[in-house]
Amino acid sequence: MRSGPEALLAIDKARSPDEAAKPLEHGIGFRLRIPYRKPVIDAVKLNGRVLSQSDTNGWQSWFANGFTQVQVNIPPEVAAKSDLFAISCEYTPDVVRRIGWTPPAEVRKQLQP
Repeated sequence: MRSGPEALLAIDKARSPDEAAKPLEHGIGFRLRIPYRKPVIDAVKLNGRVLSQSDTNGWQSWFANGFTQVQVNIPPEVAAKSDLFAISCEYTPDVVRRIGWTPPAEVRKQLQP
């Protein structure tokens, strides 16, 4: 990352019109990393709908690798009904920091006048 944090979106190539869609066999999971040890998770949303904590149809969180990991679990019957998933996570940090993210030294040098 040369210019700091960025949002990444991955999209697969669409199947050709001749190909039949295969039925969804498994659910889908999304994982977010929050840069705090014990933040309060205020809300996790899927396409604007608030999710509850659940290992199979909702969200779960744990601390690992220096981040709080938030995983959104979507079962096959729910995942099959949508082609696009927008995940949002509202949280309250457990510590006050000067800023939430410090850019790498190379980026900070570029930002100096």
